[in-house]
This record gives sequence, C-alpha cells and structure tokens, in this order.
Amino acid sequence: MNVASDYLRKEVYIMKKFSAFTLSEILVTLAIVGVVSVLTLPNVTASYQKKVQVASLQRTYNMITTAVANYMNDNRLDDLGYSNLTNLGGVEDFIENYLDPTLICSSDRDDISNCVENTYNSFDRSSTFSWLDDEDFVCANLSMGATICFSAYDGIANVYIDTNGRKKPNTAGRDFFGDIPLWHDGKLMGSRADFGDCPPEGESYATACFGKIQQDGWEMNY
Repeated sequence: MNVASDYLRKEVYIMKKFSAFTLSEILVTLAIVGVVSVLTLPNVTASYQKKVQVASLQRTYNMITTAVANYMNDNRLDDLGYSNLTNLGGVEDFIENYLDPTLICSSDRDDISNCVENTYNSFDRSSTFSWLDDEDFVCANLSMGATICFSAYDGIANVYIDTNGRKKPNTAGRDFFGDIPLWHDGKLMGSRADFGDCPPEGESYATACFGKIQQDGWEMNY
C-alpha cells in the first residue's frame, strides 16, 4: 500500500506541476494580445504601405532615368534642351519607345482622364485639388502599375508620378509626387531645395517630399 500511495502522490505532484492553463488565464491572455494588436496594427499597416509606395516610386524613378539615359545616348545628346522632350509630341514618342506603357493619353487628344485621376487629396486629406488643368500633359499607365505624366514647357520637362495608378489613396506625399524637374543633364530632381516643405501643407504636388525620400535613401521618414 505504501508503494502505491507514494506512486499516487508522485503522479498528483507531476500533474500539478505541469498542469495546463485554466480557461480564465487563457481568456486574459487573449484579451491582452487583442489590445496590443489593436494598438500596434495601424502603425504596422501604415509602415508597410509606406514601404510599398516607396518601392514603387523607386522602381518608377529607375525606369525613367534609365530610359532618359538611353534616349540621350541614342540621340548623342548631353543636353535635353536640344531634344524633342521640350514638346508633347516628342515626350509621347519617348514614352512609347523607351518606357513600357500599357496606355498613353495626351492633352492634345483630350483623353488624359483615361490614364490618371483628375482629383487628389492634400497630404492631411483636409482638401482635394485638381492639377491636370494647369498645364498640358502626356500621361502613361506603365506595366508595373504606376502612372507617369510629363509636362513640357520653357525647354524643360517636369514629371508627375502616381506610384499605384488610379488606386487609392491618391494623396500628395504618399502615392503622388508631381512637378519633379527633369534637368537638362538627364537627372530627375536630386535635391529638395526651394521646392517647399515636407510634409506639405494644403494643396501641394509634394515635390519636396520626392527629394526628401531620395536624400533619405529611399525611405519615407515623415
């Protein structure tokens, strides 16, 4: 009997030592995990969205600058001021021959709205603004999903990029960056000096934010 009693006492001890969590303990744990998730999920989601948008912005930038370099090399140019990129017809030919468009639209054909949204949100989403009425543009939807537009005036082309085309959020400084100068040497911006503040206030093309993202090593630190 003593041997049996000792054995039973050992079994009870082991069961107590390695017993499972109670239902109340599990519920409390789940509640804590739920609260932490609710508090952290928005930040995690926002961070992920920023990385996706910046990755697309960088790919689009690389595509444009590579295309411009090839264009200048093929045409033996060291100054884009002497190229056809100073007029909309020349810009459209450039897009068609050096980029990978799925659709090209032009102010000359009055079909810009087929390629890009006309209305965008300000950075803080307190207002909306329309930018396609300010100038004449050639726009293109690219196979990678982004939309680009070029304006051409005063001998220099300016670039507008929507990193995910017509998809939301359509917000300046997030997925939309405009009025980015394509310099005569073929460089796309490179500096945010004299282009305003980032984050932008009110209606803005977020030009300075494009420069900040470049200078910060393709990180959206705002």
